[in-house]
Amino acid sequence: MIHRTGKDNDGANWKQVIDIKTEDDIEKLKTKFRPYADEIRDGLRELSKGSKTSDKQIDELHKYFLYCLQPAVRSKIRIFSLDSNESLDNTIFEAIVEAKQQEGSQQNKAVNREQLLSLALAWNAIHVAKEYIIKDDLTDLRPETKEKLFFDALTNNSPQFIDTFIKLNFDLSEMFYERKTNQPWKLKWAQLLRLYKKDEKKNVK
Repeated sequence: MIHRTGKDNDGANWKQVIDIKTEDDIEKLKTKFRPYADEIRDGLRELSKGSKTSDKQIDELHKYFLYCLQPAVRSKIRIFSLDSNESLDNTIFEAIVEAKQQEGSQQNKAVNREQLLSLALAWNAIHVAKEYIIKDDLTDLRPETKEKLFFDALTNNSPQFIDTFIKLNFDLSEMFYERKTNQPWKLKWAQLLRLYKKDEKKNVK
């Protein structure tokens, strides 16, 4: 179960949340949501028709439903529709990003955009990254951070991220060439080797 203290920025009071550790807790929830308790139980029975769901399992599900009805818990639940055009991966990742941003806001800390972008790359969640993390501006990131993200996008075969980074003026000349005063710039062969080795490892797997 979720355990928190105090209030979130959206006013959710976690001190008032009733947990479901004991029978007394469950009875408190049944009393609190008495107008809906029977309707929920009947709905669960209806949904379980034709399955091997036992009464004990129905009781367990009923308990969790009542827990989730509490305002502080309910406000944190994200609904995913199977009829939605949005993918389940994107929905989960969006919830993670929003939770991280809220956590940073509560602690008066800046959100670690590098960490979130690395996670977005791993999930290949470009649309969520654009809306919640990138927001058409990555000028605050250090050059070495930009380089790491760009190379991660290359090795992860994430063309949409690559395109976005290029449009946001990631300096590719700095990443791939060594500047020489009054001389032609020298290609950083080590960078190409780095890409080749990562690609080779993928092929071996």
